[in-house]
Parts: sequence; structure tokens; C-alpha cells
Amino acid sequence: MKKNNSKSNVGCEMCHGAGGKYKSKKTIVGLFAGTIELAAVGLVIPDEQVCLICHNE
Repeated sequence: MKKNNSKSNVGCEMCHGAGGKYKSKKTIVGLFAGTIELAAVGLVIPDEQVCLICHNE
């Protein structure tokens, strides 16, 4: 596995999944209100395995 030496290109989607399904304001409001489950719209709760993709030293 290659180490990412430049974190400048790291955005939210690197850790939390692709945002296409949760980018609308209605969805964001539902997520914060707890009426929409994170996994239902593709959001990922980062765990150690996700972090180790970049933080692998």
C-alpha cells in the first residue's frame, strides 16, 4: 500500500464516502435530525481501517 505524502488533496469523501446521495439540503437536514440513517445515503463512519488507508506508517 502506498503512503499518501500530500494531504492537500484529501477531502470529506476520502473518509466519509461519496456525497452524491446526501448532498441535498433536505437530506442533510434529515441526517442531522436523525430521521435519515447515515448508511441509507452512503455515508461511512470512519473506523481504523478507513484511517489506515492514508495514515499507514
